[in-house]
Amino acid sequence: APWLLHRHEKLWRDPNAFIPQRFITDGAPDRFAYLPFGVGARVCIGAHFALVEATLALAKLIGAFRVELADETPVMPTAVVTTQPDRSPPFLITPR
Repeated sequence: APWLLHRHEKLWRDPNAFIPQRFITDGAPDRFAYLPFGVGARVCIGAHFALVEATLALAKLIGAFRVELADETPVMPTAVVTTQPDRSPPFLITPR
């Protein structure tokens, strides 16, 4: 199950923390330690497109706006059908 795999203490340092830098500084994770789009015969057909699209959209947004958290209360993941935040975190968004 990806939920468990992505939080396994033997595969990730501080697995429940949001640390995006872990993918930059530590290099690529083991190919079976991180499966955001599945793996094998049933891997998501749109995985590559989704990654490219998300990267371009995020770069455009961050280039145009300054985004800051308005509240320091942690957002916890909730498992429903897919993983969701337990609440919508408030952000301050201002033009650059």
